[in-house]
This record gives sequence, structure tokens and C-alpha cells, in this order.
Amino acid sequence: MRDLIRRLAPAFLIEKFRAIKKKRTNKALNAQKEAGLSLSENDLTEQIKAIGISKGASVLLHCAMSKMGHLENGPQTVINGFLNAVGEDGNLLMPTSPVSK
Repeated sequence: MRDLIRRLAPAFLIEKFRAIKKKRTNKALNAQKEAGLSLSENDLTEQIKAIGISKGASVLLHCAMSKMGHLENGPQTVINGFLNAVGEDGNLLMPTSPVSK
């Protein structure tokens, strides 16, 4: 259904919707920051360990960081949190894709 709407809707409407959604997300993240609810590297490492990921593990990480809430040091919080959890003998795998405009 989403694909059908995207094909039928004019591009300016889709861009307007994306801008509104981005503004709403940023507002929510800033509210978390102001309330002192930022996720720290140590907090994330402990949560990762709590779900059973341990030293030496191999982890494929693909996430929408905005869904994690406000990150104390941005994306570096996620990377360091996982690297701390898997340790030097573990592997952190992250898919990438080229960005083209």
C-alpha cells in the first residue's frame, strides 16, 4: 500500500511529508535530551550484554538510530557500545550502501 501511495502522490507532497516527519522526530529527540534521557555508551553496552551478546560475538548491526532515542554522542555511541560489548575478539558488521543524488 505504501508503495502505491508513493507512486501516485506528487513528489512535492512526499517531500513535505518527509520534512514534517523529520521535524517531529528531531523535536522528540531534543525533548529526550532536555529531559536528561540521553542514551550513553555505558548504558547501551549494559543493555547489549543483558540480551546475551557477549565478548567474542559476531553482530550484524542494522538500525534506525532515531528509534533508539537521543544518543549522548550520536552514532559513535552505538558503535562504541557494540564494540565494548563484543570486545577485541568479536566482530561488528554494519551494512553500507552508496549514497547517490
